[in-house]
Amino acid sequence: MAEPQKLWFWRRSIAVAIDFVAASLIFVLAFTLVTSGTSDTLRLSGFGVSTRACEPTKVSPEALAAGNRMMPNVAWTNAAQCNIRSFGVTDNRVIILARHDKQPNGIVLTRSVSVPVGTNGNPVSPFYLDWVGLALFLIASFIFLSSRLQATPSMKLMKLQLATASGEKAGLKAVILRFLFASIPVVLTMAASFGAFWLIGAFNLSPWLLVPTIFAAFIIALAWWRPFELRRSLPRAPLHDIWAGTRITRPSVNRPA
Repeated sequence: MAEPQKLWFWRRSIAVAIDFVAASLIFVLAFTLVTSGTSDTLRLSGFGVSTRACEPTKVSPEALAAGNRMMPNVAWTNAAQCNIRSFGVTDNRVIILARHDKQPNGIVLTRSVSVPVGTNGNPVSPFYLDWVGLALFLIASFIFLSSRLQATPSMKLMKLQLATASGEKAGLKAVILRFLFASIPVVLTMAASFGAFWLIGAFNLSPWLLVPTIFAAFIIALAWWRPFELRRSLPRAPLHDIWAGTRITRPSVNRPA
């Protein structure tokens, strides 16, 4: 099987974005049918396309006590009630308690907690279903990719499909391994970013620490998506496709892409 000449990064990215928006909309509409969009026991914290509207508010003693339990020994200086909606149809009400302190290096250290509240402004303990929606999206993607379609609906729209390195249909195991491998650079980048921000805030380090962090993230991305530029003997494919034994192909011209 000839090696692909293009990796179709933007086509892949657009396909994933369209699939997620469509799947999350279906999940949010199903959630709304069950809960009417408003519930103090089951909520979404902004799943899919979300909006947030916040305004300063007075905090009830119960909400303040809940915030203090979440982060003790902080004298809160700001309070706002936020309504977070998914696709404009769900309702998640929270009280944001915050304190902002400017450090000697010019960095503003912000400490905040989010307290879910009911219509009366008192704390509630809802179960958030965002992870359920994400899990259902991933399961649906795995099923589509390992089926005879070899593609999600949006991948079909973008004229892409998933195949093995030999051009055959990829099995469920390969699809799951591909997802796990593709998650590695995302986890590494997030860990590096959070670590840099934590070091800057905790030890009053220079914000210039972010520069090598961004550079390291760029190197990881380059090495992951175009490893053949660093080692010519590697196939023209991202590392997750190489390790999972898969490739993205263009079925319309019957060759890998």
